[in-house]
Amino acid sequence: MKRYKVNADHVPVICKAHHSDHQHIVPRAATPRNTVFVEYYINDILQPTARLSLDTTDTFRDSLYVGVVSLEESLSATDLLEYRVVAVDKNNPGNIRFVPADGRYPIEIKMTFDAVITYVNNFDEERDDFDGNGFSIDQPERFDNKGIQTEHPYENAGDRGSLNFTYQLNRPIILKERNALIEFDEIVLVEPGEDGTAYTQQEFWDYVIVEGKKSGEAEWLPFLDGYDSREQSAWLAAFSRGQVGGPGDNSVAIGLPSLWQPRTIDMLENGNFFPGEIVDVRFRLFSDPMLFGWGWAIDNLRIQEPTTAVADYLNQEDFTLSPNPSSTSYIIVEANFKKAVDNLQINIYDNVGRLLVTKSINATSGQIKETIDVGKLTSGIYFVNMRINGVEQISRKIVIE
Repeated sequence: MKRYKVNADHVPVICKAHHSDHQHIVPRAATPRNTVFVEYYINDILQPTARLSLDTTDTFRDSLYVGVVSLEESLSATDLLEYRVVAVDKNNPGNIRFVPADGRYPIEIKMTFDAVITYVNNFDEERDDFDGNGFSIDQPERFDNKGIQTEHPYENAGDRGSLNFTYQLNRPIILKERNALIEFDEIVLVEPGEDGTAYTQQEFWDYVIVEGKKSGEAEWLPFLDGYDSREQSAWLAAFSRGQVGGPGDNSVAIGLPSLWQPRTIDMLENGNFFPGEIVDVRFRLFSDPMLFGWGWAIDNLRIQEPTTAVADYLNQEDFTLSPNPSSTSYIIVEANFKKAVDNLQINIYDNVGRLLVTKSINATSGQIKETIDVGKLTSGIYFVNMRINGVEQISRKIVIE
């Protein structure tokens, strides 16, 4: 069965209760007063509503409501998913408002990809690996090749309070025990915060950040603190030079290849994530109502790139699982290696990254055909990973029926 994901980056996911001029008077018993909730529809059929809660963490917006909608069924790319936000004030009877005032917002549904251990992209080839808003794969003037680019300049939030531009990798990552690194080159020309302020403080102003979300969960967690143009002296100098009218002006400075700087992020370092977990990865730029600049550029992205490439040991097609799907109590793992492997281990994880089965195998002959007991696994989707000389190198999905 194909799995699909709901791509909500192209539609509003937050709202203000007063953001509509469409008003009705409703009976007191019809809807609880002083509430904000989401009505969503699958193929024009109304589903259970989801209540939103007032979020007081965004200091730029005083009426921000957030929540999570849990879908009760699997969707395919042909399904129609739509929603609208409903706000009811505290009057008796309550006044009700809808966002949008007429109709509903559509949400794009896209097929999900299997989890991988390694992801590498220099963006020179056309690949449909990211989804989001405010980002694209592009080659700005004076640059030699393509990369991830925000809009240049990025949009100022203005009277909307704040904006979040996101770009999500659509290939989930299985976190390794060691060297769980995200590496890339970047240029960051965004409004710097006030001296002495820390990430999460209001005066930190605009920032960029890399975040992860665990499989099956809704909350995005940081891999590291957000940062801005102060991160590199060359970035801050360029941003400041671009403020031609002084410190209170937007910066007209543009990104140049001479400003590229490398970044390495350990996805396990701050304790939000653990080895074996399956996580989505996204890049996010936060824009407040104040100043703005050129934005963010990212190139040469490498996630958990192994020190020894899997291609040194075997070709992708030389690692197979059977039967798949499996309705038996075992699976057969076969592989033909290019050279002897002194230390080989087969691990099986569930779709939230828990290690359920592990088996060490002798592969000094250069090939294996190993029977793995999966009789204790319940029906579902699992990932069979091959660890070569202590490094998890390659993964295959298997369905247990």
